[in-house]
Amino acid sequence: MNQYKFFVTGGSGMLGSALCFELGKSNKVAANYHSFPLKSTFADFTKLDLMDFHRTDSIISAIKPDFLIHTAALTDVDACEENPELARRINVDVTKNLARLCGKHRIKMIHISTDYVFDGKKGNYTERDIPQPLNIYAKTKYEGELAVKKALTDYLILRTSIFGWNLREKKSFVEWIIDNLSRNKPIKVVNDQFTSMIFVNDLAKMIEKMAEKNLSAIYNIACHAPLSKYRLAIETAKTFSFNFDLINEITSEELMKTVKCRKAERPKNVSLNVSKIEKTLSQKMPEIPQCLKHMRIIEKEFKESFILEDKSEK
Repeated sequence: MNQYKFFVTGGSGMLGSALCFELGKSNKVAANYHSFPLKSTFADFTKLDLMDFHRTDSIISAIKPDFLIHTAALTDVDACEENPELARRINVDVTKNLARLCGKHRIKMIHISTDYVFDGKKGNYTERDIPQPLNIYAKTKYEGELAVKKALTDYLILRTSIFGWNLREKKSFVEWIIDNLSRNKPIKVVNDQFTSMIFVNDLAKMIEKMAEKNLSAIYNIACHAPLSKYRLAIETAKTFSFNFDLINEITSEELMKTVKCRKAERPKNVSLNVSKIEKTLSQKMPEIPQCLKHMRIIEKEFKESFILEDKSEK
């Protein structure tokens, strides 16, 4: 396998840190963080506000990466609904500028998008299906896709949904399940929302393969077989040896009546069809239980590979 130079935006995030961990084993990786200083032997981290377009240009031109993987985004769906201007600045304006810089410096851009660009009315979405975003987060992520396509002729846009280990206080859906069940706390999980989300480290490995083959265009990268969020919670309990009797089914409608902080509409079935990437790479995508097992196996090694620095010193 060839060695490449990668620049990862949002390096302290869940996907960003997974990319640093996986890509850094055999490539040179640089990454930025905004508010959560990290150190790792797998990547060189730099404090950088991506909304500072001039400094971003200076750093990217100095690093001269072969690939720029854009993971940084405002992903809190309800926060985007409450502050659409901030969502647009981060998810659209920053993406537009990075695409411009990739064109200027002849860097291949790999842009991470979301399954939420679809309205969730049918599921099993292919790359040819027309996005119909329901909320501000999804709308700004789709606008980011369009900005990349407008600025560049050679790009890679990946639609996905992820879970994994966070190095920060923020928790992924699976971590939320683990945290509650580990304390024997009952949880309610919707049984009418379906997902094909993938473990971030498995996604990172897929991105490395796609970079190696210099793939372009739009791809769905997700698990092969979707599950309801309730079934995903059950599989998580089984994998991590927790009591799945603590998991209670609830419908989306019932949940919305009890959770007042939810302001954004969620699509019900955003499962992704992955036949295109399976055919391109001649391999089957993993299934969710397989990803959960991988998540459990690498937890210790992954978390010990990073040091969260004291923010007060920055």
